[in-house]
Amino acid sequence: MFSRRERRDAAEHRRIILQKAKELFITYGVNEVSMHKIAKEAGVGQGTLYRRYANKADLCLDVVLESYVQVNERMNTYLIDNEQEQIDVRIAQVISDWVDYAEETYQWLGGIKNFQFAEGACFSDSPIYKTMHERISQLLEEQAQEKGLAARDHTFITDMIIYATGPSMYQLFRVERNYSVEALKNNLMQMTLT
Repeated sequence: MFSRRERRDAAEHRRIILQKAKELFITYGVNEVSMHKIAKEAGVGQGTLYRRYANKADLCLDVVLESYVQVNERMNTYLIDNEQEQIDVRIAQVISDWVDYAEETYQWLGGIKNFQFAEGACFSDSPIYKTMHERISQLLEEQAQEKGLAARDHTFITDMIIYATGPSMYQLFRVERNYSVEALKNNLMQMTLT
């Protein structure tokens, strides 16, 4: 999905930079952390950092994508290891992991002006969106077959779940509407129930 071809030392620099940036963002917030501070904490020169990331928005995007790689691997492992678990339990776990990912990353997305995954692309064109859409749609289809549910529009339900946790909507729910993470998980899970 997000394969990279890097020299070993470049990959290690990237890993350290992302780890330190993430730690600093969590501790101080994206807006309070400079590229200079990230380079210093990562033990790399500013030139090395700027060769890899033109600005903090590029770095934030890489932190977001790297976090998704990790949550995606967790979801895949969970679904493989628990394929005999009840479908509603599996759907709840995927939604829970997805909301946790949104909670972790939405603040970092604020560091990316006019957030886009590719030039001219919108959130639904991103690899993250497409992967999650396929995963949730398949689970909803399995749920419908297993429970003999009447026809539902799985595409619509899946889009609503993913967009509710997208950058702008998540900010609305968490900050302006003051929903807790648990409340969001419960409301999204209700969308999948009959």
